[in-house]
Amino acid sequence: MPGASPSGYLYLLKFNNGVIKAGCTVNIATRTKQHTTEAGRYDIKIVDQWHSDYITNMRRQEGWLLSVLDQLGTRTPTGREYFRDVPFSVARYQAINLYRARSESCCCGNCVYPVDVRARAHVVGQPIGGPGPSVDVYVDLRLSCGDVIRTSLSDEDFGPEGRYPLRPGDEINVELSGPPWNGIWRGFA
Repeated sequence: MPGASPSGYLYLLKFNNGVIKAGCTVNIATRTKQHTTEAGRYDIKIVDQWHSDYITNMRRQEGWLLSVLDQLGTRTPTGREYFRDVPFSVARYQAINLYRARSESCCCGNCVYPVDVRARAHVVGQPIGGPGPSVDVYVDLRLSCGDVIRTSLSDEDFGPEGRYPLRPGDEINVELSGPPWNGIWRGFA
């Protein structure tokens, strides 16, 4: 069928400079080798990777994924498929849950929005906030991919003297809502 989107795989690559590459391919092994070779020319290495199961309409789904990542991070000057400021585990969660990202109110079938990310995270450093009802607490969290993000948790459960019950090293379940605002993710623990 002319113009039909071929079947294949979505993939994500994280490079050691923090950039994430999203794309699609019909041959995941060949494409990964190409990226490894190309990155090596600039002394850059792939440090994490993910690919989907075999899917239909991979180009359309790639477009949806690129749109979601564009809302969460910053495209690099390198091209439309390269992003900064998106933790790899967040990008992977978005790709795995891409079917949930489509807007139900969309009339064209192409509108997508990031989905909330549910993840385990470790508290890094002391949470920062003040006493009072419905206070935002700023907490740095290390995600499973190793990236550290700053989150704003709204919580009315402050302890005495405005002390928050989270401690450095605690492992928590968190739900992150994006896109981040001024580099701060909205979170619920």
